[in-house]
Amino acid sequence: MRYKTEQVVNIQPMHTDLHSQNVKYENVQCGKFSPPTLKFVMKRLVFLTLLAGIAACHTLPEEPQNQVPQETAATIGNTCSLATLTQIERQVSSQDALGHGPDIGSVEWASSIEHRLGIKEHNNKPPMLSAAWCGYIEQLHSNSPSFACVEPLSQVESAICASPELAALDNKLADIFKRALQSVNGTDAATLKAVQRGWAKGRDECWKSDNLDACTRSSYQQRIDEIQLEYSLLSPTSTQAFQCGEDRVDVQFFSTTPEKILVKKGTLRWLMHRLESASGAKYQGRNEMFWLKGDTAIAQWQFEGQTFSCTKI
Repeated sequence: MRYKTEQVVNIQPMHTDLHSQNVKYENVQCGKFSPPTLKFVMKRLVFLTLLAGIAACHTLPEEPQNQVPQETAATIGNTCSLATLTQIERQVSSQDALGHGPDIGSVEWASSIEHRLGIKEHNNKPPMLSAAWCGYIEQLHSNSPSFACVEPLSQVESAICASPELAALDNKLADIFKRALQSVNGTDAATLKAVQRGWAKGRDECWKSDNLDACTRSSYQQRIDEIQLEYSLLSPTSTQAFQCGEDRVDVQFFSTTPEKILVKKGTLRWLMHRLESASGAKYQGRNEMFWLKGDTAIAQWQFEGQTFSCTKI
């Protein structure tokens, strides 16, 4: 295509607009484009077309929810299914306090799971997201406590994370506490939660003990028995009634380790554990004592308080 060029002679600026800084020329006709102006427009059109094409090529489709991202699917393989990954997420959970977390099956997700289990620096773990890795994570979870072994941890919590036995006791207590909480409501539920928080603080004082593991184990066993007996989650092996002075006392016996009794006198309840004694079966509570000898017993309801002779009825 050819363009007709109009020759312009003696082009001189006639007037300058000081506000717009536009220069007006005479002998230039409006409505006609010179060849350089058309080329500039064509270049801009080509540039914009290429830019739109690049943007379209880089538009990513949305990933379906609850599916393993394709970039990790090949690594996971058929043996480590989405069901297995979902189960791991349900057990360990990578979500934050607001319920947000990485896509299940992604490298970021697997890294979060390792962090929560405290194994990011372990050298012997299988390749991330492999079938062996999934089995490894599930096995670790079965030996991990009810809380995430992620810093910061108390000295006692670190010991629990390192001990399968203590971790098992922690899981057992968590299950029993949940069952007890389901059996109450309102003020009683709030009281149970407050007592449990107080117990946890007391458990953490075991760092002062000469044998931290033994102290922690004893604390868990005592608390497990307390909740089971107080909230009737454990059936007694037998029940006996005694007349202690003017009061009737009912005693429930439980085959725990050590053996325990729950003594009921009116609205009062005392949990006591069995001590070694030269004769009979002696049970001791925080401030109470019940010493059983055949069909008789000696009871004390306050520390260094009055003792009562009891007869089985």
